[in-house]
Amino acid sequence: MVDRLAPGLSLGKPAKTRQLMLVGQNILDVVWPQVEHIFLANHGWQEYYTLDHLKEFIRVGQMHLWVVNDNEEFIMAVLTEFVNTPLKRAVRTVWVGGDDLRGGLKLWDIMEHWAWKNGATKSVGFAERKGLLRMLEPYGYKRKAYAFEKDISEIKEH
Repeated sequence: MVDRLAPGLSLGKPAKTRQLMLVGQNILDVVWPQVEHIFLANHGWQEYYTLDHLKEFIRVGQMHLWVVNDNEEFIMAVLTEFVNTPLKRAVRTVWVGGDDLRGGLKLWDIMEHWAWKNGATKSVGFAERKGLLRMLEPYGYKRKAYAFEKDISEIKEH
């Protein structure tokens, strides 16, 4: 008789269980030291925030911290915030980083459902890398615009 396994499982290796979790303010101080390394290893936020800024924005509910874990550790972090306009409420992905983004994005619908339950009708974000946009396309995301940036810190009065 042949041992049969569920698809994706192999003998001798435990299956990786991935979960996407919204970190509540009540457990932020416990989770933060376990995800801080993800922020430090993945840039893109440091021009605008310090780690203390991010933690405080999460603590007061201005931003939301989502984490993806495997069996033993947190491997991915996502920051979101709500953007309210007169006609729509959107959830905006502020930053995403970590290991196995492709695997973590499979859980994105959990965040989308939570945002929908909180009144959002759109999920938006800016991808700093084309690869992230390509990973999001199978989940219904499409390029809507291009981001632009200019340093105006040295403008002279005229």
